[in-house]
Amino acid sequence: MKEIEVEGKTVTIAVENGLKQLELRRDQAEVQVLDEGSAGFLGIGAKPARVLIREKRWGESSSPVEPPSVRPQSPKPAPRSHTPRPERAPRPPRPQQAPKPRAEGPAPEERPRKTETEPPADIPKACETAEAVVKEVLALTGVGAPTTRAAWDAEQVRVRVEVDTPDAAILIGKSGKTLESLQFIVTVIVGRRMGSPVAVQVDSQGYWKRIEDRIVSDIQAAVGDVKRTGRPFRFEPMDPAMRRLVHRKLMNDPDVETASEGEGPWRKVVVKPRRK
Repeated sequence: MKEIEVEGKTVTIAVENGLKQLELRRDQAEVQVLDEGSAGFLGIGAKPARVLIREKRWGESSSPVEPPSVRPQSPKPAPRSHTPRPERAPRPPRPQQAPKPRAEGPAPEERPRKTETEPPADIPKACETAEAVVKEVLALTGVGAPTTRAAWDAEQVRVRVEVDTPDAAILIGKSGKTLESLQFIVTVIVGRRMGSPVAVQVDSQGYWKRIEDRIVSDIQAAVGDVKRTGRPFRFEPMDPAMRRLVHRKLMNDPDVETASEGEGPWRKVVVKPRRK
């Protein structure tokens, strides 16, 4: 009897890998789950699933096979007779109402979309709270020996928390996704503890700083292009923190203005000539 113990990211993946190795179909094998595994926290501390797969033992059935019972067919119902419907009389036309006169006066002004967050009333407390939350969350992840430093970034109106750890590569994750998730969780918790929204950036090994430096260079090129051609310039889709960076950098520029367009992961920043 064939038997094998295999691992996989999930139980399903482990079973599929085992069936391939034993060259069996799912109905030809018995599966025993040894460990369902764990996804970890923010992808940190994940454990694979383990299953035991063995070939089934097929036995002969002693009960005789009964022939399938045949149900008597019921007679088909007689076809319905279709009688023509009487034609409806045409409806009289509705009387047209005169359009209501518009109220005189200036049209309501559009409220500009708010892209910036107000600074917290107590900046030192916001920095202290953000650093404490980062430490609490990192303690749950098992990241090795983290040290944190929190400071207020007046230019971007946010708290910036720098994390130093030997597990920086794990903390950052693929394309910064783990670090971005950590930053989102910290921002939500800090906002609730402070009683108002507070922008928080969590960085490690200068990951976000390198990206922001590149975006600042792109901003300068975009402004030059808009001033030269007079046409809008559209950035590639960005996450909210990077869009906020572009808005703040050009907030006081006398020649251009910014706006966001698109939805979800396709939302991007547009730089266009400022309306005089």
